[in-house]
Amino acid sequence: MQVILDTNFLMLAYQFKIDIFGELDRVLPKNEFIISSKILNELEKISESSKRDKLAARFALKLIKDKKVKIQKSNEKVDDWILDYAKNNKAIVCTNDLDLKERLKTNGIRVIGLRGKTRIDFL
Repeated sequence: MQVILDTNFLMLAYQFKIDIFGELDRVLPKNEFIISSKILNELEKISESSKRDKLAARFALKLIKDKKVKIQKSNEKVDDWILDYAKNNKAIVCTNDLDLKERLKTNGIRVIGLRGKTRIDFL
């Protein structure tokens, strides 16, 4: 099953001290994890900033490398790419973005996110 990881979802690992990949294996075994090149760019930009999220972004970049997350080239806005890719590939999306969750659910796309700040599950 293809699983798209959004920027904010990847940063949860550091922010809430959650093993997001362990949790995803529990919820949905045998996954192929995917991000767009724009998500990678977002994380790199955040990791080089002076914002409080830079450590979370650096941790997310390390996870992407360690877990061999596939990167798809994209020129679209991140949320538009996620919606289009998920629709065209019947992928599941991991996000905590409220607006994106609504767009995905409206289009019949399954969404996984944070529940209760301690675990990950279908929303």
